[in-house]
Amino acid sequence: MKQPMQKTIHCGISVNGEVHALAQLSAKFQIKARDYGLNDSESLAVWIEGNHLQVQTYFGSRKNEYRTALENGKTKLLNAPKTWNL
Repeated sequence: MKQPMQKTIHCGISVNGEVHALAQLSAKFQIKARDYGLNDSESLAVWIEGNHLQVQTYFGSRKNEYRTALENGKTKLLNAPKTWNL
């Protein structure tokens, strides 16, 4: 059963949606982020910022790739709305 979920990511965007699980909200965020020019690595980096376990899981030893994707993604989202209802 779908339920309302919300996550505020470090760059200040509040992501809301009716989903089955938080992973589904993450996927919806990544799809919407494409509208602002983010690629999948950038949107993932923005979503997981601050969660060192997830950074390790998804980027492993590619720390420079993570940092670059994170900075590029955050720059592209500077003028994005601060509330996303997905």
